[in-house]
Amino acid sequence: MALIYIGRVVESLYFRERPEGQAVPGEAPPIMLVATWTLVLANIAIGVHATPLVGAAERAATTLLGGGA
Repeated sequence: MALIYIGRVVESLYFRERPEGQAVPGEAPPIMLVATWTLVLANIAIGVHATPLVGAAERAATTLLGGGA
């Protein structure tokens, strides 16, 4: 199913003409670029330094599942 949906997107983007009167797409607004790059940098930082998050998840799982072995 996912391939069908993605195939339709690719078809629309690359193989169909733009409808008459539709504006030409441009660059995203600056605030959207700031938000996107903030999330990109946060993902990289979390991926590189994941130890605190993994430790917190382990403690939460242990607490919720009733202690350790």
